[in-house]
Amino acid sequence: APLDSANLAPLVKGIPWLILHATSDKAVPAVTGDELWELLGKPERIVVKGGHEWIFMTLSGKLNAITDWLNKRVPAQPEPAR
Repeated sequence: APLDSANLAPLVKGIPWLILHATSDKAVPAVTGDELWELLGKPERIVVKGGHEWIFMTLSGKLNAITDWLNKRVPAQPEPAR
């Protein structure tokens, strides 16, 4: 497919990526997550032991790490004029 992640990875390789990855995911097979991580140049990732649903059920415990990652990479926006 033209929008397959393997085809798109070279086009987005310079963009900062944080990959959330479940080791036993069957909806998005873990092996494809590993392949995408490799294709993107091994960016930072959070690996959760469990399946597809488990990554979402435990997401609240990862919010500080995700927020820290975003704060380091997304430029601060100026306050809008009032």
